[in-house]
Amino acid sequence: MIAPSDEAGLVAAIEAAAASRTPLTIEGLGSKAGFARPVQTAETLSTRNLTGIPLHAPQELIVSARAGTTLAALEAKLAEAGQHLIAEPPHYAFLGAEAQTVGGIIATNLSGPRRIAWGAMRDHVMGIRAVTGRAEVIRSGGRVLKNVTGLDLCKLFTGSYGTLGVMSEITLKVLPAPEATGTVLLAGLDAATAVKALSAALGSPFSVTGAAHLLEGAAAALGHARPITIARIEDFTDSVHYRIGRLAEIWGAFGMVEQLDTSASLALWRAVRDAAPLAVREGDAVWR
Repeated sequence: MIAPSDEAGLVAAIEAAAASRTPLTIEGLGSKAGFARPVQTAETLSTRNLTGIPLHAPQELIVSARAGTTLAALEAKLAEAGQHLIAEPPHYAFLGAEAQTVGGIIATNLSGPRRIAWGAMRDHVMGIRAVTGRAEVIRSGGRVLKNVTGLDLCKLFTGSYGTLGVMSEITLKVLPAPEATGTVLLAGLDAATAVKALSAALGSPFSVTGAAHLLEGAAAALGHARPITIARIEDFTDSVHYRIGRLAEIWGAFGMVEQLDTSASLALWRAVRDAAPLAVREGDAVWR
């Protein structure tokens, strides 16, 4: 494995591979090796040592992280300023890796439940630095929100699985974390009725930022005996209380509604975001 600690090292590694016509597998910590078709190459080029957050401008709602920086480290840095990643990327612990890198999240365009309200990860990538297969360093976008410089390669690289080049640094737009989070919950709905309830929630004026229906097995993994249908609202405390109450009135037509406070909501949606019900237990087989 080749794991340089700076962009110059990436350039040197790719330059040598290009000269010898040696194919490279590109990875961070390898958590997503099973996402796409299997790849067999002579060498693996990893960004795991390319870490750090060279820029965080809370007032400008901008952060830049090197590709090998872990998602957890970036989220902790943003939390210090009361901010968060807009697209709510998941921590897929069931993949077996210790952590995920920022580069891996962007390369696979992974987004969480908040995508329905705020868009996918690619919608919040402001700029990238990358090294192409010809060992050329390219830049796209920048470190400001009003950014119209050049071709929008940021969206092209996001979700490209490392096939277009190796990203060395990514600049992202961030937002203040919500003051409160509330959830309305219905238990025991069949799938067809759950779709109607979720459609009513998403069609309401109350700005739902998460919507899910968990079948019996998934719900049981989270401590619920029956299937659960859930919708989330995030904002200032008073606004959340009001809108959750109004949404509960709408959902009253579908059954008994339960309202969850911020603490319970955060735990539930973290599990949904991370696909916790898919965690592999001893003796389980995982089919891909």
